[in-house]
Amino acid sequence: MDSNFHNKLSIRFSSIVTLAAVLLLIIITNFEFKVIYIVIIAVFYVMVFSFFKIFGKQIDDYNNREFKKKFRKLEKMQKHENIEEWTKKKTQEIAQLKANEQFRKEFIGNVAHELKTPIFNIQGYTSTLLDGAINDPEVNIKYLERTDKNAQRLVAIVKDLDMISKLETGAIVPDIQHFNLTEVVREVLDILEEKSKEYGVNLVFEFNKDLYVYADNEKITEVIHNLALNSIIYGRKDGKTEIIIKEKKKKVFVSVSDNGIGIDEKNLNHIFERFFRVDKSRSRERGGSGLGLAIVKHIIDSHNQTITVESEVGKGTNFTFSLPKIIEDYESD
Repeated sequence: MDSNFHNKLSIRFSSIVTLAAVLLLIIITNFEFKVIYIVIIAVFYVMVFSFFKIFGKQIDDYNNREFKKKFRKLEKMQKHENIEEWTKKKTQEIAQLKANEQFRKEFIGNVAHELKTPIFNIQGYTSTLLDGAINDPEVNIKYLERTDKNAQRLVAIVKDLDMISKLETGAIVPDIQHFNLTEVVREVLDILEEKSKEYGVNLVFEFNKDLYVYADNEKITEVIHNLALNSIIYGRKDGKTEIIIKEKKKKVFVSVSDNGIGIDEKNLNHIFERFFRVDKSRSRERGGSGLGLAIVKHIIDSHNQTITVESEVGKGTNFTFSLPKIIEDYESD
């Protein structure tokens, strides 16, 4: 039973009342008027009306009970959903806290490991020099040079850690300006020319058009420098490091590719992590803080742009990142 049924009952009652009124008129008009007829009809009206009121009340009570049942059911469902949502949220928070704790432990362990080697080396060289080797012309200069090399490595690690910390906390905000990207690439390649000769890697850049972008000049210069330097260090002798620029309507894509040793597929998801090294022994031997690619990723993210990596072992690696073109360039396309 519901409100529709109640409405139908009302219609039926109205029809019965109307019919009774018609019958009353017929009786009064065609038959001898008697009081008994009026009484019978009045009783009939009272009975029908009483029946309708009692039955209608039962319908209303039934509908109210059903409404309350449905409302309580909805309340229970809502509470259940709220509990599930709360449980899910707390589970995610706990998982995040555990992940952060694990990350903190790994980070501290990595920092300690990276700092330990140069510190111990410096300690060993200086102790040897203090023990008398300082007076040996065949040893003193060599040990001092090695001490200086390890000190430079310590400075690089601390400097890069400071950079990552500032990028993550938002202490460093990109200084967005328009500049000639082609000119920046040429400057980076000029700086890395001696390094490329040292490793026997040929630098290639064939884009001759001046191309202006909106970004932080200094930070993007660092990105290109880090990517190109990595490419040289992990390149193969007599191989090449090539920088390619491709233009789209509103964006520029810069690729730094090589035909070097490549990266195993299982390592690609970790390549931008702090201190992650594909070839640990080779990386430490050739310098670097192990934070270069992590810094690159943070810089590109701070520009709200993307960076991707593709690689195949034995065939080489390709890093590609995007930058926004200046409006004047793509409006005239």
